[in-house]
Amino acid sequence: MITRLYTYVILFLCLMTAFTHISADMVKNIKTNETIENVKTSENDQGIIVEYEDGTKRGFKKDAVTIEKKEVNWAKENETKEETKSDRYFAFGSLGFLLILFLALP
Repeated sequence: MITRLYTYVILFLCLMTAFTHISADMVKNIKTNETIENVKTSENDQGIIVEYEDGTKRGFKKDAVTIEKKEVNWAKENETKEETKSDRYFAFGSLGFLLILFLALP
């Protein structure tokens, strides 16, 4: 049972890391010849949504822009959160609860 659990955990972690890759795009507006680089794009039924690095979004019609896929170059913010004792106790308690749960179930 434990080996099966480890297999599922490893598979889950591999899948999570595989889908976290973010791609950036270069969008060119056909009407104004405006080129927007290093943005994220998403498509919905109304058109193309362009998200800038600062979080602002802008919409375009599907036939008004061309999109070229590229690698993302956004600077990541350094969010350093110091771990407190309560965080550690919560983590150990959660792990202990899961261990008891998996060992107690048939």
